[in-house]
Amino acid sequence: ELRRRLSRAVEMHALGRKNRKLAEELRAKDAIIAEMAARDRAAELRSFRHKKHAVERSIASSAFDFVYQPIVSARSGQVFGYEALCRPRDPEFPHPMALIQSAERCGCTAALGRALRQKGVQALAALPPGSRLFLNLHPRELRDPEFIAIESFVAQWAGQVVFEITEVGKISDFEHV
Repeated sequence: ELRRRLSRAVEMHALGRKNRKLAEELRAKDAIIAEMAARDRAAELRSFRHKKHAVERSIASSAFDFVYQPIVSARSGQVFGYEALCRPRDPEFPHPMALIQSAERCGCTAALGRALRQKGVQALAALPPGSRLFLNLHPRELRDPEFIAIESFVAQWAGQVVFEITEVGKISDFEHV
């Protein structure tokens, strides 16, 4: 009986040692994971700040161009309008979706939209008389007081400008839109 109990005590002591070693390893791994998570959060914050700066820089310098895609009447076969399609110049945004998504994350959709409309409507002076210009609008912009007041640079073209809700933006408030 004594040998059995002694043997059991030695086994329990060995198990306790293994458990303590495993607990130490787990604490070390948890510390590594926490450090990696902190680095990831710091990198995300740096990336966010970098993207926000790039969006703000693009807006301030109007660092985008437009291509104007003709819209043809199915009935007459005649061009009756043009859709203004943004093309960012900043290499940070290889395509319009990258610019718009960054503006969404940074809370700059209204400012970006205003800058894009302001630059986009400039083409109306060069388009054939009576042509309509289709401008994309992010759903969030419908809550922008400046847009709702109808921006003066767009108001002068009111009969020719058509706002189109962009497929890029998520519509969360259907009733308002």
